[in-house]
Amino acid sequence: MEDFMKHFKDKSEAERDWLKELFECVSGQQLCAEERVCDACVCLVTRIQETIGAHAHTLPLSYRLLPVSELVARQHVPCVSNLSWGTNQHRAWVREAESLTLANCKALSRVNLLLIGCLREGQGREWRLTDGSGAVRCECVSFSPLWLNRAFLLPHWNYIPHNAPQHNQEEAGGYLELIGSPLPLLSDREGGLAVQPRGVELSGAMGVREATECLSNRQRGLRLHVKGTVRSLLPLLVICGNSFFILRLTDDTNTHTLSVLVTVSTESSCLWWRDCLSVDQSVCVSALRVCALRSWKGNRILCTTDRSALHILSPDAHVHTQHTHAHNTHNTYVEDSLSLVELGLDQCDTGTHTDAQTDTQMDTDTDTQDAPAMPNIVDASEEAGPESVQAAVRVKQSKVISYQGVVTEVVNEGAGLYVIDGKVGLCLAFQPTLRRSLRQGDTIELYDVHFLYRPCPDSSPSMLCACLRTSLKVTTFSRSTGSGVTGNRDDGALPRLLLEKNLTVAQYLWLSHVINQLRDSLVPTLVREGRVCVMSHCLLECVWSGEREKRRDIYEEMLNEPHSCLLSQYCVYGSVCECVSVRRCVSLFQSEGVSLVPPAGASSLCQTELNAALSWSHRTAQGNRRQRPLVLVGVLDLPTRAHCSEEHTQPRTQHTPTDSPQHTPSRTHWSHHTLCLRDQTGAVACVVTETSHDDDDDDEGVQRAVFNTAWIGSLVCVQKFTVVTEQFLQSDFPSVRHLKNNKYIKHTHYRVYLQFSLDDVHILSPSVAMATHLLHAGERRSRGGEKRRREEHKEPGGKRRKMEAGGGQKEEQVKDKNPGEEEGMTTASAQPTPATPSAQLPGRTASAQPTPTTATPSAQLPGRTASAQATPTTATPSAQLPGRTASAQPTATTATPSAQLPGNNRPCPSVSVVIRMDEKEGVAWKNAVVGSGAEGAGLCLGFSVGAAAIGPTVGWGWNPRNEPMTERESAREKNRKVVLVFSGQCVRWFPVLQPDCCYRLVVTDTQDSSVLIGSSVVERRGVELHTSPSLLVRSDWKFYSLTRPLLMSPYHQLRPSRVMSVSDILDCSPVDVVCFQGFVSQRNSLYDNKTRNTGLTETHTEGLSVRLTLCDQSGRSLQVYLDLSHTPYPPGLLPGNTLLLSGFQRKVSRTGNVYCKSLPVSSVTVISLGDISSPQAPPSPPTMHLGHWGLQCGENRGIVGTVRGHVVCVLSLQLQWACSVCASVYTKSCSRSQCFSNSSVFKGQAKCVVEDGTGEGQVWFASEQLQRLLGLVDSQWEGLQRALRVRGLLRIYTSGRGLVCDTDGTDPVLQYVVCLCSSNAVCRLVSLTCKTNTHSRTSEETLKRFSRGERDFMTRMNPPLQLTCISILTE
Repeated sequence: MEDFMKHFKDKSEAERDWLKELFECVSGQQLCAEERVCDACVCLVTRIQETIGAHAHTLPLSYRLLPVSELVARQHVPCVSNLSWGTNQHRAWVREAESLTLANCKALSRVNLLLIGCLREGQGREWRLTDGSGAVRCECVSFSPLWLNRAFLLPHWNYIPHNAPQHNQEEAGGYLELIGSPLPLLSDREGGLAVQPRGVELSGAMGVREATECLSNRQRGLRLHVKGTVRSLLPLLVICGNSFFILRLTDDTNTHTLSVLVTVSTESSCLWWRDCLSVDQSVCVSALRVCALRSWKGNRILCTTDRSALHILSPDAHVHTQHTHAHNTHNTYVEDSLSLVELGLDQCDTGTHTDAQTDTQMDTDTDTQDAPAMPNIVDASEEAGPESVQAAVRVKQSKVISYQGVVTEVVNEGAGLYVIDGKVGLCLAFQPTLRRSLRQGDTIELYDVHFLYRPCPDSSPSMLCACLRTSLKVTTFSRSTGSGVTGNRDDGALPRLLLEKNLTVAQYLWLSHVINQLRDSLVPTLVREGRVCVMSHCLLECVWSGEREKRRDIYEEMLNEPHSCLLSQYCVYGSVCECVSVRRCVSLFQSEGVSLVPPAGASSLCQTELNAALSWSHRTAQGNRRQRPLVLVGVLDLPTRAHCSEEHTQPRTQHTPTDSPQHTPSRTHWSHHTLCLRDQTGAVACVVTETSHDDDDDDEGVQRAVFNTAWIGSLVCVQKFTVVTEQFLQSDFPSVRHLKNNKYIKHTHYRVYLQFSLDDVHILSPSVAMATHLLHAGERRSRGGEKRRREEHKEPGGKRRKMEAGGGQKEEQVKDKNPGEEEGMTTASAQPTPATPSAQLPGRTASAQPTPTTATPSAQLPGRTASAQATPTTATPSAQLPGRTASAQPTATTATPSAQLPGNNRPCPSVSVVIRMDEKEGVAWKNAVVGSGAEGAGLCLGFSVGAAAIGPTVGWGWNPRNEPMTERESAREKNRKVVLVFSGQCVRWFPVLQPDCCYRLVVTDTQDSSVLIGSSVVERRGVELHTSPSLLVRSDWKFYSLTRPLLMSPYHQLRPSRVMSVSDILDCSPVDVVCFQGFVSQRNSLYDNKTRNTGLTETHTEGLSVRLTLCDQSGRSLQVYLDLSHTPYPPGLLPGNTLLLSGFQRKVSRTGNVYCKSLPVSSVTVISLGDISSPQAPPSPPTMHLGHWGLQCGENRGIVGTVRGHVVCVLSLQLQWACSVCASVYTKSCSRSQCFSNSSVFKGQAKCVVEDGTGEGQVWFASEQLQRLLGLVDSQWEGLQRALRVRGLLRIYTSGRGLVCDTDGTDPVLQYVVCLCSSNAVCRLVSLTCKTNTHSRTSEETLKRFSRGERDFMTRMNPPLQLTCISILTE
């Protein structure tokens, strides 16, 4: 140290102390021999003073020389250090950095630190700065071969620590970015690579053309020296443990290219060359040998040897001389570089890239103004090559271009997705993972990158996709800290999935987008973070119909001419599914609203009728019929306030999402009558049906309401669904002309829910009960399949023919039918997909292997190790519901006993009883005890179910859930009737408890069987009890569906009650309470103007009554009236849906019409869904003869028929302008003095006699049919209405042989109407759709007097047939 301090005797005390610390730090780093430490320190001080420049006479006392180990251990914030900066220069740098970066990005914080060390090659072939304390990885825009194994001072550098765990990373600290050239500590070299002086060429070096000719003549021991220009630098690959990269050289004319395989030899490594090379650099590579690649069709290639050396003939000036000042470096390079270089944009007739790749290079002498702007490339990409339209898929050719830009967004680092210049997407998934991840603000250059236009709607319209031929180089490091952690550590499995499943670029982009969507809507409350990638792949298999790409050949992709790879041709799909959250789906359709459409005949409706017709309307939209079909992913769950109401409470189960600000739903739509689909963003009610697949069920294959409780808690994908938006409107519109004026709307309430069938639902992650159900269903079908195979093996073809000896007749014996023999009941096994030998790109670490693969030899890309597998590597046959796709297998994929399923192996004392539901009441507000009882009695929702216990109460040591029924559960005993009472939170079981289904009622954490014994009324002597014991269901009790009960001798005694049809209701003998089904053809809301504010419901449907018109296949209809004053509003009451109505009262009106009315115990269940976007038209009305119809009028009440006959005459006709408020006659004003309305409507009614040869009937025509009856066109009908404005009312009727009027008969309008009614325009052949008049009374035969001449005749006459016209069609 004394020798060192002699050189600085004139320094101050502070400077001398700083120099002593510097000497001690350098001597402790062991960068040179001990006798050279003094010279190294003197050289170091000299380099520091030269860097400072104008202030060279002083020393930077604020800077401290720091060991590498201390930097890695203590620096956890990205920082920058620049020895040449002053305060003003740093402030200017910060202002410029913040102006260039995007939001949420800050400039790197400044630190005053100095680093020294030796630049060496690391084990991963990267450059590392090494001193006596440790090492850190270094990155540079372009390294120089002169730097290897030499000690340097780093005056300008950035340090980026690792904020997130990185795979295949030896150190957890971070890495250095050299933003300026390092300064050597010693003038002479200590090791390193000898590089020829600038401008000196090797003697005997041949050009690319000559070297290409030598490839065909392979000579043992021949070593070639080749010079040329670097055309491209291919990524570093690791295959079977061998690391290599390919260097492509071209000649001066750019007509010949040559590939050089740079690899690791036995004595030396040349892989570090890649960091020293750049495109368009002239180099000479010596001592190359000719070798053959077996994996590349035996084609020969040049390869490096132990004596190979790299000679840079004309290095770029900026590589070695322009990195002395970071601020100047950025400005100089941006000014001298191209903003955009477009290569190979000429369209090729052959559809290949031969011309584009042969004639393409980056010309550094080209003026930047000659380079086309980015919008021109986007426009040209629309005509990117020949397209072939196949169905809804367009096949397009990509363009190979070169591009330079700034990384403005890191979309997903693990998936290799970025955004350049704010509008161009970048996908690096088809390449190995970059050793240094790109950061926001990096300036990059891409050579031979594929340009794709709109490959996926979930990505940027303009996409750049890099293949193994693409060269990527960072030309300027970012000055910002970035926007934080991007992506997730599990996203590293996406590139591995891309290789194993041969995904297309569109599928990969869609998959990466879906992962982000599912992470926001499911993680962490519903799905673990590590399972998102697996769920996304299952979702891809469910909804993506595109074909997989062919097997990837990396050698052909890198070496073949012309270039061809998976990105050369891509598909643009016409409709790509869009995965949305529940909240997004609800808000999307609710924002569209329900348009206020005038009802049929609205022009003739008065105020009361119009507002009653507008009080309810709906809009339906199918999610899979949009321009982009929608896909919903969520958990099917029971309706509960824990996750369905706006007032959040504590979560009920572990699946209930916690209350967090980012996941609080703005509005939730739910119902007590249905299941709900939920995620973290919200929940929505779902009207769900499923198909019965029980082999012993007589109704197998029939749609019914959801009954299998195993669906509860399953994560599912719903692809085919219908979104229903119901609008409840309270309005006071005077007439139809005022509908556009919103001031008449008092209140509007919307209800949004979904309708779908479980047959169209894909299981992504089954619940424990669903896993048990699938497992046992697969076992049953496997046993049935084995039995069938044994019989087929014994009797080929399943038939045995015998020839009788005597008669020669054939006897045919057919094997018995197995339970699993029906179509769609076979076992669906998930066989493993063999992984073809493929290369794995370096740097990708597959943290999760999403799909099962067989252990086949495959090339592994460096850094992409299978550290964790999400699913087992062997796939076992799994059970699958018929018609449903089990996309994700249960946690236990092997066929283990049911008791070993997850959740079943935990000790849990419980008691259970198997019951069969006989009848179910509807949900209604009832008197019950509120809370613990101290609050008193109050109103709460509840319902009751009548059931029968199949067997005794059984104790368990675990939760049996939906295990098959055991012998002790079906012990013979007298069937015990019981009434289950549900109240409060237990009402959530209403959607899945269906009549004629068996369930296991389980009570956990107890062995007391008395809890399942209902309480009954005390029996007294002489009194016969007709009630069953009642059992109050508690909130912690669970119901599990048993789809295949065993040993069911008591089970067969409990036959389901008979469900009647509409025709049965109309024709049956008088009964009080009925249960029937039918599909809805019409729905009307009946609002009372004096709405009762009962306060019982949370929606604005108080006092609502609904009238449903139900039909069956015979065409007969029945009107059903629902009083919803004391019951929650049931969704699904839409035209086209089939309903099951139980507990309804059958009544007959005073006119003899049959209708049904709801009771407090009535229940409405949707058992089948129709296409409500285009509702199912009722069956064509049967053709009726009036004579037969008149004789059986009483029997055919409610039937709709078609009558083809002739209009004989008009019995009466009334045309009137009526007040829209009070329905009085309206001329210039309302004729009623107390009414001050200024709006009117035109109404009319006619009564005609129609005969068809078998009889005649009197048909009533409403206002909407009058125009067609009179045969008037629109202009004539409007003129008639104007002519009646002054008169107000016109009424004519039959008297004698003609039509008369009570008023003056000389009115021209009256004469015109009378003449019109008597003309052939009215009395013509017509086809009418009619129904019996609901307001006509049936009467007995009456005596009628006829006069013929002088004689009178008395005869008995049947009352005339009274019909109401529904529609009219002129023959």
